[in-house]
Amino acid sequence: PQPCGPVRPATRETGRASSLTAAACPHGPAETTTSVHVYNLARTPRPLRLAAQAHATRLLAIAGVRVTWVDCGDSGMSSHRGGVSAAPLPAHDRILRLLRGHRTTDPRTLGFSYVPGVLATALVDRVDEMARRTHVPAAPLLGAVIAHEIRHVLFGGSHASSGFMSPVWAETDVSGASPVWLTRRPG
Repeated sequence: PQPCGPVRPATRETGRASSLTAAACPHGPAETTTSVHVYNLARTPRPLRLAAQAHATRLLAIAGVRVTWVDCGDSGMSSHRGGVSAAPLPAHDRILRLLRGHRTTDPRTLGFSYVPGVLATALVDRVDEMARRTHVPAAPLLGAVIAHEIRHVLFGGSHASSGFMSPVWAETDVSGASPVWLTRRPG
């Protein structure tokens, strides 16, 4: 699989900014249904995780995706190999790992996925850091990262010019928006 470009906030170096208004993505089927198996390896608090999943559900619905979340726990060690279940995954299901960023990962990276594929990753500590810097609640931001990466594993690596499928999220866009910005259509 080819690595999908990670979601990163804009920087002075890139000079790129984007709107975080949810845009319907220009590709993919009109309606897709999937189950996402969530491995909470970062031990994200349950209220934050559930609020982020609810936000991701709304964003994915705008893109024509109906999602069911399957809680696979937070240890990943006793009955799982490498944080992922040893049992075969049903054909249309996907995996979401909630992790903490590694020192070798660009510190601006909020999430990543490999496409085509089944595995999406959200870096919860990086999302928390951006939420603190921008004074935006972490749940909708984490939900947007989750939706972005799930969308990639379902439909490929392309990005939109705006919305939650934009490749670069400017902190000024995030900080200047209301907590519901990610669920609105452009216009």
